[in-house]
Amino acid sequence: MKVTNRLALAVILIAFLACSCGEETRPINLIIIGLDTVRADHLGCYGYHRQTSPSIDRLASEGALFEYAISHSPWTLPSFATVFTSLYPTQHGAGFMQTTMGRSFPTLASILTANGYSTGAIINTAALSTAFGIERGFTHYEVVPATAGRVADGTTHDALAWIDNQADTPFFIFVHYYDPHLSFSPPAPYDTLFDPGYTGEIGNAFDPDFLMVDRKSGFPRMNALSESDRRHIEALYDGEIAFADRAIGDLIDGLQTRGLRDRTLIVFLSDHGEEFFDHGGFAHGHTLYEELLRVPLIFSLRDCIPAGVRVPGMVRLVDIMPTVLSLLGIDNDARMEGRNLEGLFGAGAETLPSARDALLSREAFAEGMLFGPEQKSITSFPYKLIRHMPTGDEMLFNLDDDPAESLDLTADGDGGEAPGRKTDEHIALQQLLYGTLFRASDTWYIQIDPAGPGHMLDITITAGREPAPVEITLYKAFDAAGNLLRDGEVGLCRESKSSIRLAGLSLDDKFMLAFKAEPPGVPVEFNIIVDGEPANARTYVGESAEPPAEMPFTRRGGGGRKALGKPPSHPDPPYFLVWHSGEGYEDRRPLKMGRDTQRELRSIGYIQ
Repeated sequence: MKVTNRLALAVILIAFLACSCGEETRPINLIIIGLDTVRADHLGCYGYHRQTSPSIDRLASEGALFEYAISHSPWTLPSFATVFTSLYPTQHGAGFMQTTMGRSFPTLASILTANGYSTGAIINTAALSTAFGIERGFTHYEVVPATAGRVADGTTHDALAWIDNQADTPFFIFVHYYDPHLSFSPPAPYDTLFDPGYTGEIGNAFDPDFLMVDRKSGFPRMNALSESDRRHIEALYDGEIAFADRAIGDLIDGLQTRGLRDRTLIVFLSDHGEEFFDHGGFAHGHTLYEELLRVPLIFSLRDCIPAGVRVPGMVRLVDIMPTVLSLLGIDNDARMEGRNLEGLFGAGAETLPSARDALLSREAFAEGMLFGPEQKSITSFPYKLIRHMPTGDEMLFNLDDDPAESLDLTADGDGGEAPGRKTDEHIALQQLLYGTLFRASDTWYIQIDPAGPGHMLDITITAGREPAPVEITLYKAFDAAGNLLRDGEVGLCRESKSSIRLAGLSLDDKFMLAFKAEPPGVPVEFNIIVDGEPANARTYVGESAEPPAEMPFTRRGGGGRKALGKPPSHPDPPYFLVWHSGEGYEDRRPLKMGRDTQRELRSIGYIQ
């Protein structure tokens, strides 16, 4: 037994030294393979009953597979932008069709370029065009949309051709395969591979023009399809995966024949999944359910990452960038929301916690809708909360008991919450969600110490007074311990889209109000009244803690300006501390989209 333990230890040490020595002698190359629109449960290595992915399965057997990886958005642009920045969509700015990625933070490509890497990308969709700023840092960025005729085998050919031109320079290439995305039209024999007996009207390709033009009327038409037609559509989707899988296998084999496989880190992932009527809808971009957020994630680096490791527990796509930089031996002090997953590679699955118990302290956050009003979700396994932002409606699910998300625990009856009462799990998830929203991007704060119930407080906050539309989009109050307070507990209400008010307060304990004003950087007016008198002498603004000269007063936040950082000390109560946090980049820029990009995006239904 001792010999076995020593042998195992020796193997781990050898693998570690091989990886470490590679950093000193010969840099490790990097390939990120992005297979668009693939839900994890349609791959063989994730337990799918069809043989859709022998090449991807082989890659998983040679490295580490994460059993429960979560994307941060249900569509392509914000998801891949998060992979390349380790920032949430709100922070990097490319979370919405109307905006493009900011420039005030590094990307994975820019960091690797600065460290001597050649950086290239082979892209197959206009959703990742240079109009969105996602190409920043790449020295070669080639976009050939699938509508122009390049499919998976051509993608592999062009990727290997680029690699062949890098000579002895370490390289990073992002290879993007678009094939599983609508339309589903795999070439023969993949068009009949999984449903050879079908004789219906759909045929060997599915291109739902009606869904591209109008999703509102398209969903009912999709739901009216026969069960045979539905199964056939899914079989065509699986055929696209199988076709792309063969091309991915050719890419990996191409590395092997070139003598590059052993010193190349391969990261395989998808940006989001696809709905097949799981919740009454189809395709992606419209919900934050698991069929759109749960994606495959595999890391493979010979002699560094043990083969055949299956990592249970929840990880996120935001974790990819810090993990990659660590494996490549590159130090960087950029702000990254993700964490390094490298420590999860070194043990067999039997030594790790089970999927039901692992990483309960980690949360997965998602946002950035393509279609419909904005939604946000937070997952702390096994619970998941989805919030509809315009209305405030929420859904709570227990993914352990209900992986299909069919039972909303906020609903009355059937195991749901009693009317007017939230469960502890719901409150905890709400707190996680609001804390993430406030921490991740520009937020205003007012800390209030009323000095007991003897003082009457009245506070009005108004954003804007500019011609452009301005809105206070989110506001919540927290007690001194950081616990979420109900709006009614502190008399907090919305007077208009751009104004909120706390009226007639007479509270014992101090609390804090957090709110967001859109667009970021707009001026905000504060009118703070104590016992009927202006409270400017008891109000302290920013790091200088300087009282405003008059009440009401106006300040403009933005980008972490030091003058509006948190006041350093607490004066005698009653007092009001006002500051603005720009910890998140939130470097959102207006999108300038050319006609060709618009046409391509319209052809895939991203613009309607």
